[in-house]
Amino acid sequence: MHTCYFGFSLSDHQRSRGSWYTFTGNQIGVLLASHILESLKQPCPKKGYVVLSTTVSSSMLEKMARAYGVEFRETLTGFKWMGNLAKQLEDDGYIVPFAYEEALGYMFPQICYDKDGITAASIFLLAEAQWRAQGLTPLEKLQKLFERFGHHETLNSYVVSPDPDTTAKLFRKIREGPWGKGKTFGKFKILRWRDLTVGYDSDTPNNVPELPTDPNTHMITLWLEKDVKFTLRASGTEPKVKCNVFHPFNLNWQIY
Repeated sequence: MHTCYFGFSLSDHQRSRGSWYTFTGNQIGVLLASHILESLKQPCPKKGYVVLSTTVSSSMLEKMARAYGVEFRETLTGFKWMGNLAKQLEDDGYIVPFAYEEALGYMFPQICYDKDGITAASIFLLAEAQWRAQGLTPLEKLQKLFERFGHHETLNSYVVSPDPDTTAKLFRKIREGPWGKGKTFGKFKILRWRDLTVGYDSDTPNNVPELPTDPNTHMITLWLEKDVKFTLRASGTEPKVKCNVFHPFNLNWQIY
């Protein structure tokens, strides 16, 4: 099983004057997805196509899938969640051609149910050859996707936590604080509040989250006005508290 990550930089002389531009994990994900979605056999020979990504990945994949008549599913972070859901969907008669998470992990269930950098690199080379035949660099292809689906900006950061008790205290203070649906977070009104630790979602029937909950982990997500999504979570593998912020908007996006 291939479990390596995939990331790269490229030199684009036309748009960045020979400097190196490093693609983010989300940008590589939507570039790979665009090639796969454009290559799908239609109509689907089974129940339908489904693509997956994690709750801390860009929402751009969902918009792209909708445009191609493909179903989108969200999972928790980690390939065990995407791999298990892909296998379940396949057993139910669906085809899952692609899944990814923003931390440079890409899965192709027809090859394996885990992150697979070798297959990702191979498919990207095939896609790049097709874009080159159309007169596009990968950066120019990404710009065309932004023009169609909106520019999706992300900010990923973290703080180091000295111990699990400090992390738990931080999240307890947040839950006890003056925040919730209808309140404000900084200058932004909170439109939706989801806490996968206590099992609460302000916008679902009976306020029960659609994603699995776990009282032993911490993950709080806020949907804010102006289409901002903010997630604060404890890392499951490192002594860190991670922050993921997403904001799609319309912009004539170019790099010079």
